[in-house]
Amino acid sequence: MLILMINYITDANTEYYYGVAYVAVFGFLMALTSLLRQQYIFHGYNMSINIRKSLTGALYNKIEKLTIKSLTETDSGKVISIISGDLQALTRPMCFISVIIVAPLINITAYLVLWRTSGLEYSLITAAWWGVLLVTQHYTTEKTKEYKTKESQYNDER
Repeated sequence: MLILMINYITDANTEYYYGVAYVAVFGFLMALTSLLRQQYIFHGYNMSINIRKSLTGALYNKIEKLTIKSLTETDSGKVISIISGDLQALTRPMCFISVIIVAPLINITAYLVLWRTSGLEYSLITAAWWGVLLVTQHYTTEKTKEYKTKESQYNDER
């Protein structure tokens, strides 16, 4: 579709209604892609919520079976809060696991289309730029984790 649109723009003799049709089909395909991606993420969220419900239920069942002595010796509310936070941290990224699996296929397809339409050099430049962004994002995430750890240690001291 993209190649047809580029050919339409470069060819002055092509009829006007071809351009309108190309743009309409392209817009429809973009909307369909967006809807399917959101559905994919929604199903990931549902899976994540179901896993969280199961793990939380298991946690409460375990606490329910504790003896009175162990309940009075420990602050069960604090334990529940900590474990609940850990469960949230575990289940939050689960909704994006499916996107992580598909992302390399999308990137490869995009590089091949870019190679076909613009040439190998632009495809390689885009791939290199993506690699730089990926490395930068990794180091930014590591720094964020470091700051979050310091913040949680500070909050635990209070």
